[in-house]
Amino acid sequence: MKRFVDDFTAHDGAPGYVRLVTCDMSPGFRKGIRGYLPDAGRIVDKFHVVRHANEAVDRVRKAGGAPTGC
Repeated sequence: MKRFVDDFTAHDGAPGYVRLVTCDMSPGFRKGIRGYLPDAGRIVDKFHVVRHANEAVDRVRKAGGAPTGC
């Protein structure tokens, strides 16, 4: 994130004006955005949200949390 902000600034960009950032759900991106673009909101794409939801359902199913015969 630092490299992006440095390059953005070098090309007359103003990090304080960035309002939205699209990214995946990794903690590293979240930390970088908060640190370098604190006024920007995050938008997570649908693919990553669905993938995480499917993984959570699979963990519950494998742990025996789902009723049988569904």
